[in-house]
Amino acid sequence: MGPTGRVIGADLTDATLEQTGDRVCSAGSPRSLWCRPTWRPLQYPEDVRGIIACSSLTVIGGYAKVIERGYGALGPGGRWVVLDYRLPRWWPDRLISMLGPVSAPFGGDTSMVRRHPREPIQEGAARHRSRNTTRAIHGPDTTGQD
Repeated sequence: MGPTGRVIGADLTDATLEQTGDRVCSAGSPRSLWCRPTWRPLQYPEDVRGIIACSSLTVIGGYAKVIERGYGALGPGGRWVVLDYRLPRWWPDRLISMLGPVSAPFGGDTSMVRRHPREPIQEGAARHRSRNTTRAIHGPDTTGQD
């Protein structure tokens, strides 16, 4: 994170935010902001160095917009790491209804199985790479040599 960096954490539960905030501060990283967003209007700061999304994108119906905004905020060299849910192709449809009670405590429901954040993630990554390659090729000469 470096001496001037900061961590911005978001979670849908207040208890998780409180526990995580306490752990980060006790580890000596007080430059952090913890919020409980509704996800859809989540605004990222500019020039973000990294985004980590763990078990969250398939829970929100507006995941594609969250992904688009995230990639728009990533600065050059920025990274997005995702760990999320995905049913295997062989999963029997008749068992999908059994996932409702299991995912409900985490804000999920059976509609999660129809959400596929992988596609917007791949599209956003391709745009991010293209945008940063263009910047690198056409950017100013920072070597001091003409």
